[in-house]
Amino acid sequence: MASQNNRDSRFELLRMLAMVLIITHHLLLYSPQAHSLMQSSVLINRYLEIYFSIPGKAGVALFVMLSGYYLAKFNWRFSKLTNLWKPVIVYSLVFTGLQFATHGLPVNWQNILAGFFPILTNKWWFITSFAGLLIVSQPLRQAFEQITRLQRLLWFSGINLCISILIYGQLIPANGELLKLVGIALMGWSIHDYTDVFLRYATRTLMLCGIILAGLVSWCIISPNFIKGTHLGWPFQPTPVVSMTSSVFAILLFIICIVGIKPFQNTFINKVGGMTLAVYLIHDSDFMREHMWKLLPTKLLYNSPWFVGYVIVLAFCIFVVCTLIELFRLQLTQFITTKWRRRHG
Repeated sequence: MASQNNRDSRFELLRMLAMVLIITHHLLLYSPQAHSLMQSSVLINRYLEIYFSIPGKAGVALFVMLSGYYLAKFNWRFSKLTNLWKPVIVYSLVFTGLQFATHGLPVNWQNILAGFFPILTNKWWFITSFAGLLIVSQPLRQAFEQITRLQRLLWFSGINLCISILIYGQLIPANGELLKLVGIALMGWSIHDYTDVFLRYATRTLMLCGIILAGLVSWCIISPNFIKGTHLGWPFQPTPVVSMTSSVFAILLFIICIVGIKPFQNTFINKVGGMTLAVYLIHDSDFMREHMWKLLPTKLLYNSPWFVGYVIVLAFCIFVVCTLIELFRLQLTQFITTKWRRRHG
């Protein structure tokens, strides 16, 4: 993959936006009174409870589509898995130790092994599924790179249709997350295939995306009961309606970013964008879910018209704090590595 400084900073900004959307979803999902917004006197707050899962799923879709986009450009390398494993094992051991220390987790061999092997034990569902995606990405590339882009589009559409039927027809477990990520990554590959078309008809593309986006927002405004009513096990298990809405929203954002912003490189943006996965590891760990979200005074603002803005600002602040923690980890790792090499080199 391209070096950090040579990455397209548009996509790093998109990656950062994806993580803020995911944090926003988790903020509403894990807060103590997160699902009492329907009692709010403010209409937009009640809509927020109905649609709070969409930002998280759109954020995941954006993040994975970016990987699919790059899958079409770069060959698979084993270093991708090692780069994923390093922060995962560090934060797994840190948070497992904190859970042991605060008696949030019993000290036994099962939990100790889970701390050392977080990917295998599904400590973070997304990390486990994403690692699986990295493993299957090379076979996918070899299978589809030699055919035309139209053939790929037809194949990818068929694969996504089959995945949807399998999952939502309950023919396989509803938590078949790896299959979902594969389907989303293939969408990213298709976007890469047709980037030249989007750019050739840039004005029309932006107008069409704007019309679809406006229609999507309008539909969500006038159909909240339909969305909520078709959400099995609401608010935790999404149905095709919610997943499709999230995916379309993510695709539109991706295409608008490609067409509406010129490519550029910015070292700071690329550095922060490269730490987004660690932001996920930190804020969505079992330890943080148990403690951090309980400290958020969201209940005080449930009847405030500023609640939505408060949630967005708070999600951004959490992103910044987690980024600083990851920056500290990187600096500490570099310091220890340098000391070790000087002593034993």
